[in-house]
Amino acid sequence: MKVVILHPPLYPANHKFFNELGKHLELVVFCFGNQPGLHDQWKAKHFISSKNNYSLKVIEGKTNLKRFAVSYRTQMNPSFLFKVKKEKPDIVISVAFWFPSLYMAIFKSVLNCKFLILTDAIKQTEKNNSTFRNLLRSFIARHTNAFIASSDLTVKYLKEQFPAIEVKKSIQTIDVVEWMGKIEELPKKEPLREMLGFSKEKTSLLCVSNYIPLKNLEKLINDIITMPNCELFLIGEGELKPHFETIIKAKDMSHKIKLIQRQEGDQLKKYYKASDIFVFPTNRDTFGYVVVEALASGLPVMCSENAGASSIVENNVNGYVLHPQGDFITSINNTINNLATMSSNALTSVSKYTIKNKAESFFKTLTNIN
Repeated sequence: MKVVILHPPLYPANHKFFNELGKHLELVVFCFGNQPGLHDQWKAKHFISSKNNYSLKVIEGKTNLKRFAVSYRTQMNPSFLFKVKKEKPDIVISVAFWFPSLYMAIFKSVLNCKFLILTDAIKQTEKNNSTFRNLLRSFIARHTNAFIASSDLTVKYLKEQFPAIEVKKSIQTIDVVEWMGKIEELPKKEPLREMLGFSKEKTSLLCVSNYIPLKNLEKLINDIITMPNCELFLIGEGELKPHFETIIKAKDMSHKIKLIQRQEGDQLKKYYKASDIFVFPTNRDTFGYVVVEALASGLPVMCSENAGASSIVENNVNGYVLHPQGDFITSINNTINNLATMSSNALTSVSKYTIKNKAESFFKTLTNIN
């Protein structure tokens, strides 16, 4: 079986997944754009290697940093179709409802292959789509053999919108085996807490997020202000940072609510290991890899029900799934009272979401597409 995937700029997790999937089939990935938005250290060309189990071909193009997406100029150039045709694929998988998917819908019969859409779209992120965009999506869907959804919320959305199209599921993940190993290699929790300025008496909450209105961080800050038994480490950057600094100063809360600039690699993992509970209060998010990172660090997660990653959080087991404007305080306190068990459950619950398992199940899915 030969599969071609049309994909935005790769993240390391994407590259590792394709390398594992390439062990099961002949795989070619066309990467549209040179790097993800805000991550210029992950150049697409750096993922090209003779040791790969798949062939990676980069279609040069820039990322629109206002939309955090591949520029329309790159997406709308149909010349990639000639390259795809030369590959003679059995299946073409396009990521999301973007212009390459539209071109594939139009020229699917010419390419003589099955055409699948891999998407993380959910109802909460798609509700403001224009009529024209919805018409384009309906056209693409009518020419698709099946969808592959990245979460339960995506499955629900697709079945509501396109009931005639088959929907399969493949939960997004990171390399949890590597992540857990890196966490284990770090110093013990208590020395880390002291090193990073964590309180000895309070339960430490962590949130990793962009400081933008969509992420619902102001509610989180205001909730933590009312909780004398907790402190919050909020890691990220963004337009609301001055506003958050004003709130924290006005409430004299700098000792328990700390804004930390964006962290990477082992330094970020240190904050995960030092913390007790992870909070993901976003108003909506197609998935949220930080939830997987938190669970793989042994942190119970307070997760918004409007995030795709809520698929892997179970109430009173490894966290709680909550309405973004709901009662996080009660769930946090319940978790504090059962922290050791829920921390253990967090690690157990995410251990099956390995890159290897995902690739194996993804391959089985492809072999069963009608």
